[in-house]
Amino acid sequence: MPIFRQARSLSVLFLFLVSGAVGAAEERALLLLQLRLRAALGGVLRDREQGDRPARERHLEALRSLMREVVYEGGPTLDSVRLAPDGKVLALGSVPDARARKKRLGACWEWDLDPGAATEPRVRVTVYPGERAAFGAFGDQGRQRLVGSGERLLGQDRAGGRLLREFPVPDTWGRSTAISPDGKWLVTICPEGIVRCYSLADRREIWAGVIEVAVTSGRESGQVAVTADGTRVLSLRHDGYSVWVWEAGTGKPLGRMAHLRPPEYFFVTADDRLVITVEDEKVSADRYRTLLRAWPLEGIALDAADPAWTLELPGLLGRLSCSPRRGMLYALGYDNAIREIELDSGVVRREFPVADSPLFVAPDLKLSPDPGRIHTLGEAEQLVTYDLAAGTRGEIPTGLPVVHFLYPLPDGKRVLAC
Repeated sequence: MPIFRQARSLSVLFLFLVSGAVGAAEERALLLLQLRLRAALGGVLRDREQGDRPARERHLEALRSLMREVVYEGGPTLDSVRLAPDGKVLALGSVPDARARKKRLGACWEWDLDPGAATEPRVRVTVYPGERAAFGAFGDQGRQRLVGSGERLLGQDRAGGRLLREFPVPDTWGRSTAISPDGKWLVTICPEGIVRCYSLADRREIWAGVIEVAVTSGRESGQVAVTADGTRVLSLRHDGYSVWVWEAGTGKPLGRMAHLRPPEYFFVTADDRLVITVEDEKVSADRYRTLLRAWPLEGIALDAADPAWTLELPGLLGRLSCSPRRGMLYALGYDNAIREIELDSGVVRREFPVADSPLFVAPDLKLSPDPGRIHTLGEAEQLVTYDLAAGTRGEIPTGLPVVHFLYPLPDGKRVLAC
């Protein structure tokens, strides 16, 4: 079947799935994939009509890449990237299992981005049990490497690769596992709603707590986070109505942020001052809105205080990024607009357009370590940078057919595009 007809069939299939009986998280993922398929197919057809062969080839490759996410293909896949404190990069994904057809194994690629390193750096590849490696983090000031694959989190010594411990954790990964910034705590949440905290120093469970018991079965767990100062743990059970705050060392419940509908996820500002929660609401058959709520973290209590502010945005929200130094929150919507929001008041100060096409969905948004710039991606997979002081826009071609993630490096001069 020609690739155009395959893509049209897949788009129709995803439209059908989105309208069927699926959960909120699956609906968001399917809707985003459907929009990306439409964008790639629309680009191919438009470029064919205009006779733009180079642009058509770029869109064709983007379409093939998207189809590889749906249809099994026996090559390595990349799920996420993590930057180590020492400048090394971990790429996490999967590779084919040579012993069994159509089986996958988790894989981790590690290389150095030091400008003084060789042009072709030596890459270390480690293979793990489980269908994919979907979580990576660093503990003990970067001396430990933690990789999650299947239902195991493997703690390894960075120098020799020595296995330190296997932690029993849910295999949903994503936001369901977190490491404290100082590498002291490992926190997980399982589908039953139980929050567990481990000490990475002696590799033992410190406490386990549950308040909202899961009423639905499934693989989705929820979200956990550790504050920048390492003293508090935040948790949100999948389909739960409250974000809970725990004392990291003891597991004592400190407070909660109650909602009328389950939030999709939450976001803690880097200065630990505010927690931003994100709620999606389906307004009509094809229209959504997003509610952002800001909750002060200090003085949080168990009797569920009110948020400092609530902001309604049109459509679904793709990414959030925050600059406490500027006092701003940046929200990238599926409508390809970046909104600059005041952290203190929730007022939208200005908007930055990313792309004109309604079929395109910008996949990522990141602030530069120098908080004067924000990075995202354009329709031609180019790096789009806004200078926040001057309000100007710059573009740099990435040379890649498809880009999913952006990672500004600590020096503020380079951006890793994956």
